[in-house]
Order: sequence, then structure tokens, then C-alpha cells
Amino acid sequence: MIDTYVAPSATIVCQLKARTTYLSGSEVMSLLKVSRNALCRWVRTGKLPAIRIGKDNRFDPLQLAGWLEAHQM
Repeated sequence: MIDTYVAPSATIVCQLKARTTYLSGSEVMSLLKVSRNALCRWVRTGKLPAIRIGKDNRFDPLQLAGWLEAHQM
């Protein structure tokens, strides 16, 4: 039997692709293990795709999965 290593980001991407609802900023911060300042800066500079709903940012799980795959986090 051969053991294969699965990068943590690969499992996160699979979870995101299976999700059907948008993620909140807190969920993304927890998932990516980043601070609120970092997340806000990425959104503000356009590095991370987000949807503005009222005063809050929401994140499309499929776009976030694509972003993670492109950035190999």
C-alpha cells in the first residue's frame, strides 16, 4: 500500500467546491488562518474575490477554491 500526501489546501478546496452557500469573512479568516486586516487588505486590493452585501463581504466558495488553487496556499 502506498501512502499519498494530500496538502491541506487540497482538502479545503474539495470542501469549498462541495459547499453551496457563501462564506462570511470570519469563516474565510479561520479557513485561511489569516487576520482580519490581511483579509480586508486582500479584498480591498482585489487580490481576493468578494461580494459586498451591505457592510459585509461574502465569499463565493467556488471562486475561493479557484483562488486557492491558483495561489497554492
